[in-house]
Amino acid sequence: MLSIERRIIFRIFFSILVFALVGVFAAVNKHFQRDTQALVDNANRVDAEITNKNCSNAGLVYYRFNLEGKEFLGASNACVASCAKALTGEKVQVTYEVNNPDNSICGSAGQIASRFSANYYALGAVGFGLLVVVFYLTRRKID
Repeated sequence: MLSIERRIIFRIFFSILVFALVGVFAAVNKHFQRDTQALVDNANRVDAEITNKNCSNAGLVYYRFNLEGKEFLGASNACVASCAKALTGEKVQVTYEVNNPDNSICGSAGQIASRFSANYYALGAVGFGLLVVVFYLTRRKID
């Protein structure tokens, strides 16, 4: 049986760990949200060509497109309805940021931007759930 002091130390330590992990994931989400919002705000569309695919890795489809004689490469899982049916050489629509063409996505940036807000709710729910688990596991057991 854990003493009250040990339970308090475990609760504090694991609660700080939960907050740190949720904070890191929130920061990563914010980074990608910022890039996607820049893409939505300064979007332009261009035709691209599928160069490769990796359906075992979240259905990634690799593509390339040319702007003013310069080639840009990208990868996305929003290109086609089915990664398995995507063909090398197939034409797809790519949305790129006018000021930074390296920031591109196959398909519509608006679809992707809506995912990031939901990620914060998921992080909050997971964080709360982990705190409940920490407090449950460090509860005082009555004999």
